[in-house]
Amino acid sequence: MPNYLVLFENYQKKGLINEKDDYIFTDKTLDNFFFLGLIKKIFPQAKVINCQRNPLASIMSILKNNLGDVSWAHNIEHIFSYFDLYYKKINFFKKSFPNFIYDLQFENFQNDPENESKKLMQFCNLSWNKKCLEFYKRKDIVSYTASHRQIRNPIYKESIDKYQPYKSLLNRYGNKYNWFN
Repeated sequence: MPNYLVLFENYQKKGLINEKDDYIFTDKTLDNFFFLGLIKKIFPQAKVINCQRNPLASIMSILKNNLGDVSWAHNIEHIFSYFDLYYKKINFFKKSFPNFIYDLQFENFQNDPENESKKLMQFCNLSWNKKCLEFYKRKDIVSYTASHRQIRNPIYKESIDKYQPYKSLLNRYGNKYNWFN
């Protein structure tokens, strides 16, 4: 049996995917972009949601959340290098597999969650329901990420400009990258 089928079976055994949910699941692992080719092979109908956010806001969030198990997340230069690799991989796969990756602009989603969630659900070939915006009321959602508290609350807007006081510091590191600014 090919290795990718073994991985699929492991997802099933762990209860991460099942027929009852039409094999629909979400995996927010930060390193998923490294495995886009494998994801496409294991789940040929997969839809990848690339949540894009102002890079400075993302970088400050990474630093603020002190991601203990993420080795690259404790050094600004490493974070910028990681982001550079991420942008290169995402762009490669967007060109190679159109309609595989959906860019969801985080700030647009925060400002207009209903319309943005409708577009997202359409991309994923899923029906939209007003309950999509009431995710925080569900008791069956589990998160093992830094957003485990966020999923218990409505969509918030407080984080949009939190990076502003640090912008001049971060500019010093980011100016050498074409995705920056």
